[in-house]
Amino acid sequence: MLICRIERRKNNRLGGEALIRGIMALRKFVTPETGSTNQAIRLFRKICREIPTILTIYDVDMSNREARDVVRKRFQENAHVTDPNTITILCHKGQVGLDEAILQYKTKAQLMAFLEKTEFTEKQIKAMKDPVSRFLAGLDVPDPLAKKM
Repeated sequence: MLICRIERRKNNRLGGEALIRGIMALRKFVTPETGSTNQAIRLFRKICREIPTILTIYDVDMSNREARDVVRKRFQENAHVTDPNTITILCHKGQVGLDEAILQYKTKAQLMAFLEKTEFTEKQIKAMKDPVSRFLAGLDVPDPLAKKM
């Protein structure tokens, strides 16, 4: 906007060239990718600030560092996402989850399901004979990038 105002004063009117130069100058600083990335970083920092409160409220036997590592891994799982709209939706879902945890709308079991990944024993895996239950447990998930022969 500053460039547009300067050009307007020079020419006493806003010409097409000045408008294009102003938009190009602002485009360097405000891009959808930058805004989405900043939004994700702000959410991550906000979650990290609230971790001690949440762990105290729900009486979770986990250190702040361990909880922060879990949150960091969850963010890294979505690091491949580049679409600004998708990033915005993921940030909104994360914000809603944080708000629900702070306001105690979540149960301790829901919070623990987020913080701790369930590991199955060999006996439990053998007991799951149904392919659907194995898939839902995350054991036999097909690789979509694998070549079919």
